[in-house]
Amino acid sequence: MILRISVLAFFLLTSCAHRQFVVLQPIADQARVTTSFKTEIPETKTVGETMIERVYLQTHPGFVATEDFNIPDVSMVKTSPPPFLKGARWRCMQRISADVYVCSAIAFDRSIAPETQKYELAINKSGEVIGIVEGAFGDLIKFGNVIGGKLLPIDVPNSKPYKQVWIYSGLSDSIVEISYREYRNEFPIPVFNQDLTYDIAISREIALRDLRVEIMYVTPSTINFMVKK
Repeated sequence: MILRISVLAFFLLTSCAHRQFVVLQPIADQARVTTSFKTEIPETKTVGETMIERVYLQTHPGFVATEDFNIPDVSMVKTSPPPFLKGARWRCMQRISADVYVCSAIAFDRSIAPETQKYELAINKSGEVIGIVEGAFGDLIKFGNVIGGKLLPIDVPNSKPYKQVWIYSGLSDSIVEISYREYRNEFPIPVFNQDLTYDIAISREIALRDLRVEIMYVTPSTINFMVKK
């Protein structure tokens, strides 16, 4: 009887989690551009309001928790992480395979309990947590059952953004005035300013850097425009 109980206990422990050496591969970041406009869709803005905003980002895959959750206690880890809270986010900069990422908690996210930041999770592309990765040894400790339905895939910026902003400044006779600003590293003060003028008596299609913009209607207080394809 004692032998049977010992064998059963051993089976349960080893079936719940097991350690596996893995080779971690880096994940290349991806360029991403977000804009405040849709081409060929007219928009109306008032003086002092942003007409167009464009943000350039370098991103890695990541995840955000849609609800609070715990990961299983693992006997191979000295201290299991405390609960992860809704809104916690992870950035994935390495992979175990094409479908499994190694993801670190984002340190500045206040929804993450401080102790969890030292743990890396193995998460597949569907958002299922399959285990814990010990980076010092390159070991994957897999759970007996994956944790599904708790994480939503997102893109996570891995560097500070570069932002372009065009602001309607007014109309004088036939001269449209637009202020152009550039921002870097989320700093609130622009690193570059330029006051632009366009004579719509000559042409109602203007160039804002590489963007072609048609001014459809304009007054000293309002501008109606469309970004063309």
